[in-house]
Amino acid sequence: NAEVQSPSLREREGGLESRTVSSFGVAAPPSEPPSEVFLWGWRADVRGGGGTASSSAAPSGGGFAVAAPKYARVDVPSAVRGMEALDVVEVSLGARHAAARTRDGAAYTWGDGKGGKLGNPSGQDAEIPVKVEISGVARKVLTVACGSSHSVAVVEDANAALSFSQGDGAVGGGDCVVWGDPNAAPGLLGRPDTRSVMWFPGFLTFPSPAKIVQASCGPYHTACVAEDGACFTWGEGSFLALGHGERKCEPAPRVIETFKRDRRVALRVACGVW
Repeated sequence: NAEVQSPSLREREGGLESRTVSSFGVAAPPSEPPSEVFLWGWRADVRGGGGTASSSAAPSGGGFAVAAPKYARVDVPSAVRGMEALDVVEVSLGARHAAARTRDGAAYTWGDGKGGKLGNPSGQDAEIPVKVEISGVARKVLTVACGSSHSVAVVEDANAALSFSQGDGAVGGGDCVVWGDPNAAPGLLGRPDTRSVMWFPGFLTFPSPAKIVQASCGPYHTACVAEDGACFTWGEGSFLALGHGERKCEPAPRVIETFKRDRRVALRVACGVW
């Protein structure tokens, strides 16, 4: 009798991303069923439909509030309705909303729509994932990240036909877009001239040309890594969360000089609350 072994986590992750690379512009083979998304715990309950959510009990940075009138308990993993055929390869969670990237390079969001963080111009909540339209460009989405009041995506470089690298599941460089409420925290969107809610994704400008490969959002700040290993941060800096050694808020992306000075390259970055 032959022993059948399950693939390791590394092999499963590699296989998932390699399928992503090979199937851009090509339909996935029938033998490969689309990936599904499951959730459990406490989620924003938007089934009441359409209205903006109350923020009185909204958590910060992924916290929870069991007494919140618009939270629903999910005791066991349950499939997200409306995503059965989307073939999702990446998911990011905010406090009251979520984003997903599909195999064909599209971004979808769902949950609390307050403050434009879903990228939906209606500002309404969404129980079923809605596609995020990036106006004026036809580029693949390479990665997504959610904060509490904003969302970030990295989209394919304008000059690249394909921005995914091979082997370890990392992506090649692209441009960074952001949307949400700039008034939720100083410099939150990294766009100094933006004063009102961004209902649609807008491109970020970096101090020098940069191809972004990965991004992470905290509730009050954002960080990203460029293809050359530079790490940029922006947003609320009062508690030294930006890595610049100053209690200063940054209205636009700023490179962390420590890594540059020590000739180190950042591979990935993750944001907490502070």
